[in-house]
Amino acid sequence: MKVAIAGVGALGHHILRSILDSGKHSVTVLTRGEPRSNDPRITWRKVNYNDQSSLIEALRGIETCISTASSFDDAAFVQSQIALIEACLAAGVRRFVPSEFELDPFKRKDRVDYLIAKRKVLSFLDTSAVRDRIQCTIFTPGIFYDYYSPMTEDGKRHMSSESLVPIGFDMVVDLKNCRAELVEGMEDKRIRFTAVDDVGKIVARALELKSWPDQFLMSGENLSCMELIRLCERVRGKQFEIERMSIADVECKSEEAKKSNDVVGMFKWMTAPAVLGGEYGWDDKTAHGVDIKEVFPDEKFESLEEFLKRWW
Repeated sequence: MKVAIAGVGALGHHILRSILDSGKHSVTVLTRGEPRSNDPRITWRKVNYNDQSSLIEALRGIETCISTASSFDDAAFVQSQIALIEACLAAGVRRFVPSEFELDPFKRKDRVDYLIAKRKVLSFLDTSAVRDRIQCTIFTPGIFYDYYSPMTEDGKRHMSSESLVPIGFDMVVDLKNCRAELVEGMEDKRIRFTAVDDVGKIVARALELKSWPDQFLMSGENLSCMELIRLCERVRGKQFEIERMSIADVECKSEEAKKSNDVVGMFKWMTAPAVLGGEYGWDDKTAHGVDIKEVFPDEKFESLEEFLKRWW
């Protein structure tokens, strides 16, 4: 199969590597800049998202386009992704994977601008003019294990990944300092997690399937917040100091972040309401989509404890 990947800076790098390792598909990488490697297995196509003809030409003959693109400019992200989708339609691409790869969009509330931007792209994909002409499939892995691996000395990325950059805060647990934050009511709320390498392997393997559902769900772990804390305590060999907060505390900090236009702060303080609302997990019996473990029952996911013990 001929596959195009738009964006190979973070997750895209892992997906690219897994597809290449499978040896079953030819890969074209769409890039705004210069090629990042001279690997003969990769065709690099420099594109301009403001030039539809360059996108269409790069996508001719492609069967599946996978987007892992991101941008700090929400309007530019929406524009570029809609341009990419329109080019896929014009070039006759059969399947498209939007740049989601996190929470279940059928459950989540779009509390920050970047999620609102992603929703605009999904809404465009859901128009009859698009969905009747191309298969759109979302891959939903929950939170990447790799956000819990140590940082490199320069603080630019996580040690477990050659490409994953930090999100700017610790989600529930701070393994470096053996601390945790729990908002009232979060103890039993569940979160789904998957290693970023496993996400890459699943996407590569899914390319072998003839048909795809609207959403593939995957997770290496399904843990409550307290189970996550206890697991991390076992890994670090000591009890964590737990800071407990009220909903009012979180709402106050969220408002402060909004007033100061603190993007990282807004994202951090929307986490607790999302966890409390069940947006970081899903019920296997009622979730929208197909569990990848049902499709590939032989697929082995690394456990979070195994992963963390390799890095801490």
